[in-house]
Amino acid sequence: IKGHDKRGNIRRVDDNGYVKALAPGNSRGFGRGWVQEHVVVIEAALGKRLPAGSVIHHVDCDGTNNRNNNLVVLANQTEHAALHYRSKVHRAGGDPWTQRLCVRCGSAKSFSEFYRPKDRAFSSECKSCAIARRS
Repeated sequence: IKGHDKRGNIRRVDDNGYVKALAPGNSRGFGRGWVQEHVVVIEAALGKRLPAGSVIHHVDCDGTNNRNNNLVVLANQTEHAALHYRSKVHRAGGDPWTQRLCVRCGSAKSFSEFYRPKDRAFSSECKSCAIARRS
């Protein structure tokens, strides 16, 4: 999709669903000066460049919705992944601070309902599913 925004700037949506704006003077530009529009919006709102490694999250998960109230700056990709996981637990009806999802049954269960292997924080499946799988 190609088009112009309200100011006459050229915009397009890339294959990943994010809006890119043609801004040849922007140092973050690539190719002929295409910049991810959400970066331009956040940097304009903050009045400064984002720190290296920071990630912008779209609250409604719509990469074309670049309104200020839909964008959140996170410190890094790890923090971004954690936010998505907590949202997934919440959508499943759980408490993301005290529960996690079982990959086998999909239920939100208390941390205590998961084994704690020595090589990582928690097993990906709950104890009930692990026992059922072994029998």
